Amino acid sequence: MFSQMKLTRQHIYIIFIALLFILLIVIVERKSAKKICKKVVVRVDDEYQNYFVGEDDVLRLVSHVEGGVIGKVQREIDLKKIELKVETNKFVHDAQVYSDIKGDVVVDVYQKRPIARIIYPHGDGAYISQDGIILPLSKKFTSRVLLIYGDYTQNFIGHFFTKKDQGIAMVKLMQYLDKDPFLKAQVAEINIDSKGNMIFYTQIGKQYIQFGQPSDWENKFDKIKMAYKEIIPSKGWAHYQRIDVRFKDQIICE
Repeated sequence: MFSQMKLTRQHIYIIFIALLFILLIVIVERKSAKKICKKVVVRVDDEYQNYFVGEDDVLRLVSHVEGGVIGKVQREIDLKKIELKVETNKFVHDAQVYSDIKGDVVVDVYQKRPIARIIYPHGDGAYISQDGIILPLSKKFTSRVLLIYGDYTQNFIGHFFTKKDQGIAMVKLMQYLDKDPFLKAQVAEINIDSKGNMIFYTQIGKQYIQFGQPSDWENKFDKIKMAYKEIIPSKGWAHYQRIDVRFKDQIICE
């Protein structure tokens, strides 16, 4: 009986503390809601040292939000509308917008990260992002990533190619290259002919790699690693000029 009574008092105490905490939050929020926004604080994530989006770009987008921001009472500012506006920038992966305790608007921006640059046979090039999105080139910044060129690259024009089977396979191949430290450091360029056959050109050594179609690519990459770790070192890096991994259960080095 005594233990049950003690437990009940503990529950009452916990409930009281929780209600007090909620009350304090409500009071703070009501006071903050009356505060006027004097500035917009922009924080752009540059974890991957990409500088496609700058503070000026974000502020320009925020200034075009209907109803405005600066001079507005906090409760009158539509934060979701600001998020959606900032995310219209093609290089913005995500935007988080909130008001701080001063009443100012804070915009946290996370950029899309290119993993390859496409050079079209005619016209401007483009990037492929880490999530398979075709991005335009930027006058603001040039990312040093894998180069892709050749007659086949005209198929990458537009966003629909990366949703087709062959486009999906090629994007997955590039994502795999980007995530593998050895392959990412070794493969510098990919030439894709009109039929989709790929030739890799390397950073180190004089070898080029005949890869073929973007099929069975994980096994092909395993064979490339085997060639560089077991076959090439035995003869020296200058001995072989061609590595061919197109055929099943074969590695041709000559």
